[in-house]
Amino acid sequence: MADTHLSGDLGAAVGFGGAGAALSAIRQENDQLAQQISVRFDRTEVDGRPAVVTVDKGSVQARICSARFDAGEGSIIITLREETDQGLDECAEAVKIAEVVAPRMPR
Repeated sequence: MADTHLSGDLGAAVGFGGAGAALSAIRQENDQLAQQISVRFDRTEVDGRPAVVTVDKGSVQARICSARFDAGEGSIIITLREETDQGLDECAEAVKIAEVVAPRMPR
């Protein structure tokens, strides 16, 4: 398997103590790789900006979903992982967090 390098800078990685979920936010310059490796790729809007919700291959069983939205010359990726099955909709929760973060990011 070829090594894949994603350009981006880690912005934050947060564990919610006792909540059973983890969050990371990454800035990335394009979403071409996401389209290639995703089993879910839904176009949407976050804070009036173009956005996508993605679930990558291999992430379905791990309960991982990302919401990415345009920010300046790149994009911000909010990834939510439910560490224990609590019945959350990881994608809906990632979009909610993106809606809070987006107004603070460049357009």
